[in-house]
Amino acid sequence: VVYHSHLLEHIDRERALGFLCECFRVLKPGGLIRVVVPDLEKWANRYLVSLSAWSSHHGDNGTEEHQEVLAGLLVQLVDREPTTRKRQKPLVRWLERWLLGDSAKVGWQHRWMYDRVALKALLESTGFENCTAVAADQSRVDGWKAFCLDTHADGSEYKPESIWMEAVRPVQQLS
Repeated sequence: VVYHSHLLEHIDRERALGFLCECFRVLKPGGLIRVVVPDLEKWANRYLVSLSAWSSHHGDNGTEEHQEVLAGLLVQLVDREPTTRKRQKPLVRWLERWLLGDSAKVGWQHRWMYDRVALKALLESTGFENCTAVAADQSRVDGWKAFCLDTHADGSEYKPESIWMEAVRPVQQLS
């Protein structure tokens, strides 16, 4: 099994295929890859619902909520400060920024976003088969829930804005 969560979106789109080819190479035939990324479809739907709700009010009602949804979507691509750094004291934030750089420099900025269609197509172009979106607590890996990688101990989703997709490296047949 190869598993990565909230990693692929930090890789430039042009390099994502090469990264997944390496994942494919290291898997034994019949091996499974599980990829977890922020789900652009969920973010876009949330944005469209918010925009529709704001439009139906014909006024300023809901403007603040819509701005929060819009910021949540766009911060995926443009945030210059890592989320973990935002929780630091101002002096620590300044030192980290000075020593390490911004999100782009340290590799924490998102370089691309995926939905179920784009992620499946990317995995298939790499050679994977049986690409399937699954729930956070479901997997073809026996005993998946016990690992608590995509869920908390109580079963709730760790990052509910995600898409979880699994695919298989085909078993090569001798000709």
